[in-house]
Amino acid sequence: MREELAEDAFGVSDDDLSAEEEAWERSYGLYERYDQHTDQFALMIALGVGLILAGVAALLFCYARLGETGLIVLPLLLCVAAAVFLFVYAGVGRENFMRQFPVIPDCRDGEEMAHAGRVFRLGLACSIAAIVADVALLVTLCVFFAGNERAQVLCGALFALVLALAVGTLVYLGIAHEKYDLEAYAKEAAKLLRPGDGLDEQIEARLEAALRRAVEAEDEEDGPWSGLIMLGATILFLLAGFLFDAWHPAWILFLVGALLCGVVENRKKSGKK
Repeated sequence: MREELAEDAFGVSDDDLSAEEEAWERSYGLYERYDQHTDQFALMIALGVGLILAGVAALLFCYARLGETGLIVLPLLLCVAAAVFLFVYAGVGRENFMRQFPVIPDCRDGEEMAHAGRVFRLGLACSIAAIVADVALLVTLCVFFAGNERAQVLCGALFALVLALAVGTLVYLGIAHEKYDLEAYAKEAAKLLRPGDGLDEQIEARLEAALRRAVEAEDEEDGPWSGLIMLGATILFLLAGFLFDAWHPAWILFLVGALLCGVVENRKKSGKK
């Protein structure tokens, strides 16, 4: 009798409450899966970028130890191969996830987002400061070891290693921070899918809206420009080394490539605003 009165008073039955709780659990489970997937994707991309720069550090170290020989390129090529594997594996996995889950339920927690924002700001400031300090350290050590080519090459190796850690951290923080922009995720997924194909009506309607916003948007995504820049820097470095025997000065190409990747990323973010 008491349960019937409560149902009449509030208009909500126990079955309705249990159905809502079950729907919420499914939605939150999907959001947690999206959160874990994005963190894994960010880690793979950051490791790939860091591996390329770490390969430069290994190459310079081998050059200082072994001199001018073709074997010094082997560590760089292995690092580039591992990075390409990570880029391809992570990219294909990301695309498949977007096709399978084009719309992510909004289960974002305000406190969690605020904490993530603080971590992002702190990590961004520390990474940029590390890059500036790394450049200052390189200049100081090169002046201190003026005339000692081997020591200067080792300084370049140290510079590339620190740069790999800083740039990898920046890439990870950027991708991990963007996971809270569910609308941007829906826009990316809308470019891979088209309405229909067995989607339920609610998801199909939201997908149509996201696709419409993506088509009407004037800004275009920068695509895989960062990866192409680093790949181009690697090709130019190898050409300069093998054709002109310029292994030592040509490593600066990777620094230029990292700076260009930062410019592309800033342009991409400013275009979204």
